[in-house]
Amino acid sequence: MPRFQMLVLFGLLAGFPRFGSSQVCNGQASFAHAPFQASGNAVFNKDAKSFGAGFAFGGVGPFAQLNLGTTSYDGLDGSSLNLGAEAGYQVSLDKKGVFHLCPTAAFEFSSGPNNLDVFGDGSVVIDLKQTDFSFGIGVGALAWRSDQAQIIPNASLSFVSATLKATDDVSGQSQSTSETFGIVGLGLGFVFNRVVSFHPGMAIPVGLDGASVTFGATLSVNFGRR
Repeated sequence: MPRFQMLVLFGLLAGFPRFGSSQVCNGQASFAHAPFQASGNAVFNKDAKSFGAGFAFGGVGPFAQLNLGTTSYDGLDGSSLNLGAEAGYQVSLDKKGVFHLCPTAAFEFSSGPNNLDVFGDGSVVIDLKQTDFSFGIGVGALAWRSDQAQIIPNASLSFVSATLKATDDVSGQSQSTSETFGIVGLGLGFVFNRVVSFHPGMAIPVGLDGASVTFGATLSVNFGRR
C-alpha cells in the first residue's frame, strides 16, 4: 500500500480518541461510595462515530476500567471493533476534597475496518489493526455540590503512542506506521445521588496531522456496597 495512503488512514484512525476513565477526575461519581460502575458512551468527529460500553471498579484511590466498542468511519466501507483497558489512581489535593488529580495509563486494540478495496479494482485489499498506548493525567474539581447533585469541571492531558498496521489480503504483505501525539480533554460532569453520572466533553488531538476535534458523552451508573 502506498505510504501516503497509510498516513491518510493513520490520521483518520489514530486521531479518534475514545472517552474513558472514571472517578471525579473525569467528572464522574467516585468509587468511594459504590465500587462498581457500568457505562455507555457515544463519540463523534467529522470523520467517524463510535459507540461503546465499559465496566469499571475501584476504591477511594485506585481504579480500573475495561471497554468494548465499535467505530465506523465516513468514507470507509466497514467498522472497527475496539477493546481497551485503563487504570489510574485518584489523589485528593486539598483537605475538603474539592480538587482531585488522577495519573492514568491505558491500552486499546482496534481490529478493522477489513477488506478495504483501496483502488476499487481488487488489486489491493487491506485489513487494518491499530494498537494504542497512552499515559496521562487528569484533574477535576467539585465546583458545586449538594446532597443530591454535583457539578464537576475537568481537564486532562494524555500522550499517545499509536501503531497502525495494514495487511494486503492479495499479496499478504504488511506495512506499519507509528506516531506519538497528545490529546487535551475538556469536560463537565453532572453527578446525581452520588451514583448516576452524565459527562459531555471534547478531546483535542495535538501534533497529529489530519486529526480533528472529537465530541462525546458518557452516561454511567455506580453500584455495589462497601
